[in-house]
Amino acid sequence: MGSGGSIDKESRDAYKRHLYSVVASQGQSAQAALAAPSAGSFSVTLALLSGQEVKVATSPDATVEEVKLSAPQDFGKITSLLSGGQVLENFGTLREAKVQDGEILTAVVGRAVKLRANKKTSDWASDSFALLRSDGTVATWGESKEGGNSSYVQDRLVGIEDVVGSQGAFAALRSDGDVVVWGHKDFGLHVAGAKDKLKNIKQLAATSRAFAALTSEGKVVAWGDANFGGDSSGMEEELVQVKQIVGSLHAFAAIREDGSVVAWGNPTMGGDCTSVKDQLKNVSEIAASDAAFAALRSDGSLVAWGSAAHGGELKDTPSNAREVLGSSKAFAALLADGKVFPWGDEDRGGKAHDEESQEELKKGSVRRLFSCGRGFAALMADGTVTGWGQHLAAQGQTKDLLQGVCYVAGSFAAFAALKSDGSVVSWGDRNHGAGGSSASIKDLANIQVIEGSSEGFAAVREDGKVVFWDRIGQVDCKVTA
Repeated sequence: MGSGGSIDKESRDAYKRHLYSVVASQGQSAQAALAAPSAGSFSVTLALLSGQEVKVATSPDATVEEVKLSAPQDFGKITSLLSGGQVLENFGTLREAKVQDGEILTAVVGRAVKLRANKKTSDWASDSFALLRSDGTVATWGESKEGGNSSYVQDRLVGIEDVVGSQGAFAALRSDGDVVVWGHKDFGLHVAGAKDKLKNIKQLAATSRAFAALTSEGKVVAWGDANFGGDSSGMEEELVQVKQIVGSLHAFAAIREDGSVVAWGNPTMGGDCTSVKDQLKNVSEIAASDAAFAALRSDGSLVAWGSAAHGGELKDTPSNAREVLGSSKAFAALLADGKVFPWGDEDRGGKAHDEESQEELKKGSVRRLFSCGRGFAALMADGTVTGWGQHLAAQGQTKDLLQGVCYVAGSFAAFAALKSDGSVVSWGDRNHGAGGSSASIKDLANIQVIEGSSEGFAAVREDGKVVFWDRIGQVDCKVTA
């Protein structure tokens, strides 16, 4: 998902003022220019929940803000665009957000929200969520001591731009570059040693027990358990000109502006990349399993390091990968030809066991990949879904219902698919939320956003009502957007 984090706040604000001034001064002609079709152009379709649609000719390097402003005036003022069930960041590009040519984006007029959950794991199953509202405020629920109660920092949770979760705490990034942390003391709560350095922050990342922040100067500030990446002081000379940070459960990896990579944390679980340092060049993207990392290079090749049992060993690499994701112990890469290249623990998605899934993944019609702790799900070009991993191949009636899917969220051991009609279908382990669907939960209708935690899922309806369910069924979280 694109974040736009590589642009500092002052530049973003200036750019935003510029965009709005163009539209204000040129009116509909400016919008028409942005949307004007051209031969061979990249295009997306903007769709309101009312059914109204418009096709917009644009570029994969256009920002989400530009695309929003290209909609016709009768759409109303679009506050957010959603790819499936996830809000696209305004100042990221369509390419960074992995938006495909011809994709349908949901246009939200009015309320728009983000959902964030604790790190997904089977060892410490916290089900806390943070809801980031369109007005920059935050609401939380779940395990009170593990991030579900933010009441004692509520006065500081204003102007929030993003929230990330460790296994038992949350960190929120404010628009002024400040950071607010709440949750369990053992999971990155205490920032005392890093507090003076937490200024002008533009991105946050988390492992299971630590956080890392990227400053506008391209430096990194880390805090929490040192064994989980909470101490980066020994890497300060290398952690410069950083543009992105990614966290596994045990370590962090940072991509620098020159495409090189720096890692720290548990050295046997991804925190040491020296064995592949010479290969980590021109890196454009990094994915994490629980204890390993996989880097996608600009030439489409892949590099892995960390625990071999968690996908950290890659003997052969394709040359045409365009995206890579991690489960708890495996990785899967989406190739340019629409096929999938998985590796790692076979029971966690390193291989598709059943013949039907194998055949589907070889057809070359995979549009997007999604992951949970125990495996992966592929969204096909025809709107159907193929899952693989530990008990993740949809069967019978559930498989028949997986039509018209636009997004898939994962808990640790289940998936929930958001369909284009706003309904939800889930499958996998019922102890991890697979029991919830629009057929069994009446409130699961007109869903706009959906996210998974370790043992359950949360979804936001068009009217702002939040629906939450886990292994015991639907739970009233008493939160609205």
